[in-house]
Amino acid sequence: MRQDVTKLRFPPQVARVVESYSKTRNWLDWPGVRGRFALFIFTLRNHLLILQQAQRTHEVLENALIGLPSSSQQLVGLWNDTKDALEKIKVYLEEPQLDLKTLSQVYEQTKKFYLFSQVLEAQSKATTRQIPFTSNGTTRLMLACHRFRVFLEGNDDDQDLEWLRETVTLLRTEMSLPLLPLEEAKDFANFPGYQRDVWKSCDQGHVYFTAWIVREGEDIPVGSEGCSRCTTEQ
Repeated sequence: MRQDVTKLRFPPQVARVVESYSKTRNWLDWPGVRGRFALFIFTLRNHLLILQQAQRTHEVLENALIGLPSSSQQLVGLWNDTKDALEKIKVYLEEPQLDLKTLSQVYEQTKKFYLFSQVLEAQSKATTRQIPFTSNGTTRLMLACHRFRVFLEGNDDDQDLEWLRETVTLLRTEMSLPLLPLEEAKDFANFPGYQRDVWKSCDQGHVYFTAWIVREGEDIPVGSEGCSRCTTEQ
């Protein structure tokens, strides 16, 4: 989502760093940036993890709309609600957000939007190909729509990621669509030394830090094993 970087309310210097490296490197593979903009670089990285997932969802939704039966008010309504939710996420991320727990939660919710967009795409393919789902697939589809509606009403736990992923696999298999690749969990981290992070010095004078990242909503300590340089030299 290159165009979104300039819309985010980050210092212009941060956007220029991202733009200059995005042409030759992976979006999230940035150089070490020092000074007062380093915190914003880490924060912008966290934002882009979510925005990239939102962009993928948007693209699937556009493809799914082609074959969705216009007579199904429920499916069209869920399509519109998903689009609206993605827009709200983008607006929320225009301002720098530093709370890792909240960002991780937003990312998990965005993954649910992405998987449900895959459900809608499978339904779209079934309509355009005029191939009905099996009774099991139809039941899963109806239940996925019901659970997603409850999820949109604020009951986050009602839409289980693993169950939704299994449903997508079933529906895509019935439509002879390629299965979605497994994705690694994303880590959300702030600039080393921010809040609970602590800079330390080992007996050899090497500087390292202990920190906390958030992965799938869980706090995970980083650097608690001690100085990595000393460990490597051993």
